[in-house]
Amino acid sequence: MKKRKPTTAPKKEKVKKDLITLIREEPTAHRLIELLKPIPEEQWCVRRFTTLSGQCCFLGHIGVKVDKIPMDAPSRSFFNSVIVEKVRDLTKTFLDKHHKIDADGASVNNGTHINGYDEEHPKARILHMLEDMKAVGY
Repeated sequence: MKKRKPTTAPKKEKVKKDLITLIREEPTAHRLIELLKPIPEEQWCVRRFTTLSGQCCFLGHIGVKVDKIPMDAPSRSFFNSVIVEKVRDLTKTFLDKHHKIDADGASVNNGTHINGYDEEHPKARILHMLEDMKAVGY
């Protein structure tokens, strides 16, 4: 009788996860930069999650792109979004720990009053904050 080779399970292929999935699992500054950097400045706004003309604030872009919240959804849809709250908490922790200020990413988006994030455009302020977060391991 011939001796058979033991069978082995086929090797599992590593599936590369897309950026949206990675952000849902663990939002990091690096991943958020990758998501937000390509968005043109004219698609950013302040003091509103979204506008009817297709603009979003920092957290609005997260809600629309990651959580697939419609642009015309009421504000409560963004406040109820788990990923939007995760990102808000992440930025709040960073600003509290490293700037000793009670604020979050929405505050940086909406104004130039947060320590050092005084660029004229909200996109520039947010990317500056995210780069600082990335530099210290967020």
